[in-house]
Amino acid sequence: MIGRRDRGGQGERGQVIVEQAIILPMMVFLVLGIVQLTMIQQARIATEYAAYNAARAGIVYNGDKDMMTRAAFISLIPTMGRSDTWSAWFQTALIASIKQAASSVIDGLDLPGLSGVQMVDVEILEPSDASIFDSGGSHLDKKQLDFDDYRTNVAEANLLSVQVRYYYEMRIPFANWMIQSMWLAQRAEILENFVGINFANQEYGFGTGMGSISTGISADTMARIQGMTDDDQMVVNVSAAGFAGYYFFPIKTSQSMRMQSNLYRSNL
Repeated sequence: MIGRRDRGGQGERGQVIVEQAIILPMMVFLVLGIVQLTMIQQARIATEYAAYNAARAGIVYNGDKDMMTRAAFISLIPTMGRSDTWSAWFQTALIASIKQAASSVIDGLDLPGLSGVQMVDVEILEPSDASIFDSGGSHLDKKQLDFDDYRTNVAEANLLSVQVRYYYEMRIPFANWMIQSMWLAQRAEILENFVGINFANQEYGFGTGMGSISTGISADTMARIQGMTDDDQMVVNVSAAGFAGYYFFPIKTSQSMRMQSNLYRSNL
């Protein structure tokens, strides 16, 4: 009787170990994923603030894109590292400035397959060069718009709309590559083809649900491969960074404001 009870206890302990091996990765992902998703939400709110500051800089500096990019970049520094003290803020700003400069240089090289890789970038949505040319007064030689011109067509063209695109670098281990992979898989519409007990060991399969057949290919790898063939350059950039061991979550926000200085066509 004692021997049977001992064997029963060993079996129960073995069952507990197996259950822990299944549940533990899921719990780790849950905790780390919540932390990383919270940081992404913080970065999204900061990007909205960056878009506001970029537009504010644009309306007072004649639509100068460089000034708008600097304003957006400075607004996003707290999301790039520690900023709880002045010394930590300056250290984060220095490292971030190097990354921003390096990404700008790479972006300017026009390398095959790479474009729009600048870490923080500002795009002027409106007005366009054509709208300034069509509405610009002859007294300004159609090279700029008078910001206090009351004519309807000029007033409409004096509304500056900008979009800030920020490649937020995720820094929570384990959660960063999983969130990036799920984002790529969702964009490629292959997330439902992932099979496995938990995402840490999921593989790509044919079919969906219980009838899916695993191909033996890592779900993470398949998401990146699909991302490299996407028509969206932003998705291609994120996928390429994943293969290089860097995990980004792209964020876009926009803002519109009325010009408070003359808008120069040359700045567009």
